[in-house]
Amino acid sequence: MLTGKSKKNEGNGALNYNYLIPDDKMFQVKFSYYGLPKFYEDFGGPIMENDKLQLEKRLYHDNNMKMPRVNLYYQQNLKNKQFIAIDVMGSYTRGKENLNTQETLGQNITTNISNLINAKTYTIAAEGIYEKRFENMSLSSGLNQRINYVDNQYGGSMDNLSRIHNYTTNVYAELMGKKGKFNYSVGARGIFNQVYQNNEHNNSASFGGNLRAGYQFTKASQLRYNGSMTVTLPTLGSMNDVEMDMNGYESKKGNAGLDKMTTYSNTLNYIFQKGQFRYNLNAGSTYTVHPTLATISRENGRFVSQTRNGDYLHNLTASAMINWNSTNRKIGLFSRIMYIHTENKITEYFHSLNTWSFNIGGSWDCNEHLSFMGGFYKGKKSLSSENISYPSQNINCRIVYRWKDLFIWANAEFRIGNKANRTENLNQYVYSDQKITLPESNTYIRLQVSWNFQFGKPRKSMRTRIENAATSNTSFQ
Repeated sequence: MLTGKSKKNEGNGALNYNYLIPDDKMFQVKFSYYGLPKFYEDFGGPIMENDKLQLEKRLYHDNNMKMPRVNLYYQQNLKNKQFIAIDVMGSYTRGKENLNTQETLGQNITTNISNLINAKTYTIAAEGIYEKRFENMSLSSGLNQRINYVDNQYGGSMDNLSRIHNYTTNVYAELMGKKGKFNYSVGARGIFNQVYQNNEHNNSASFGGNLRAGYQFTKASQLRYNGSMTVTLPTLGSMNDVEMDMNGYESKKGNAGLDKMTTYSNTLNYIFQKGQFRYNLNAGSTYTVHPTLATISRENGRFVSQTRNGDYLHNLTASAMINWNSTNRKIGLFSRIMYIHTENKITEYFHSLNTWSFNIGGSWDCNEHLSFMGGFYKGKKSLSSENISYPSQNINCRIVYRWKDLFIWANAEFRIGNKANRTENLNQYVYSDQKITLPESNTYIRLQVSWNFQFGKPRKSMRTRIENAATSNTSFQ
């Protein structure tokens, strides 16, 4: 049972400039910044085994991050219903993280390990899009090139350096059309990837596709299907070739040999509306071949945690939602129930989990300026590799005030019970049931004020297409 405290300060902002000639061309410049100047967690408490005290453990974790970014976007309509767009993005991420583990037995310090990570990521991405519109359909295609340079320095109880260069090329095409009550979309994508790490060089290529279709039976009911095959490349943070001691008996090892994983997804959605009620039924299946799963093994008398490619990961979901709105739409009620079955398999283990969640709430628009919302949420358990995370039950409410372009909203969340987090690890070597309690922080209150303003000509119907985002920037995200 670990108790303690945590603190997080973060901020972000963006500045946009648009130049528009309606129905002809548009140019956009966007500067944005995300900062995490302060984040820390400090937990400690007894470690029990068979109801006997083994040792006292303290975990301290802090990091800070900053990420400036610039995005240039240009689009233009051509003759014969043609369209082109060019998007260029550059970002820089700087992060520092400190992990400290201390274990004591009585007055003796048995373990004192500190890991420092100084991470830098440089990202450049460029994309070109072409679209041709016909009478009842449109054809679009694009080319995306992304370059990542990752430089991670490790210090503390061990010193190491990991440098990764990654080059990824995406080529895709999509055909969208409509005929009567039926609409469809068929797409294909190819991914080519190169990873350089120290003296190692890995190449890979993969292909995927998607199919979306919908049929409008009546104005009140429709059926939609979405199927896709997606190839996902491993994150650069998981592909480092560094091993770090986490405590006196466990270490964490990167895996430069991680391979891509392929996911097959199918969802079916039925929507029906009658009077003031709206019903939404969903069913889905997601099957992943060679998923990246974390595992713990025994090596030289120590426990070694590592991410590897497993055999499969399968998710089955079913959900139902009911919404009710008054005639003047000032009062609304909603409820949703969801069931999920998850199972995964790797050489070291096989696990499965059945869980469900429930959500009920409502909203009231007092007038054009003031709104109230609230509800009760029972979360679902989740299975990630060998870890089962147990949810909390929450009551939340929100007040929103709108006046022209000024928005003020206050959100309050009340957790039922004092367990902020519970994680059960099912590993055969180090089974554990960890609970973190924060009895003094069962209430979470957030206040936000925003003001949207614009100058120049409005964008009207012009559309900004795809914006490249730098994700998985550092080893500790």
